[in-house]
Amino acid sequence: MWNRIALLKELWSEYWRFLFLIIYAIALGIPCGLVGTDLARGAFCFLYMAGLWIFDVIPIHITALLPIVLAPLLGLVPSDEICKAYSG
Repeated sequence: MWNRIALLKELWSEYWRFLFLIIYAIALGIPCGLVGTDLARGAFCFLYMAGLWIFDVIPIHITALLPIVLAPLLGLVPSDEICKAYSG
């Protein structure tokens, strides 16, 4: 019994970040996908980044670059426009 608990604790300590990335994206993606508007997709991008910042799942400087990937994938902004905003 104690070996199983120790194993679960060890697995959780190593893989909680990966699980958070997947489960949080699904939990946010379902309601935003059902609505299907640009506002909902923008809210998904914002809330996903906020969750990653708050829980420090990945480094903040990597999280800050997510709009470069997410905005074109979600159809919010063309990639050339978002890259211009990041370059100054």
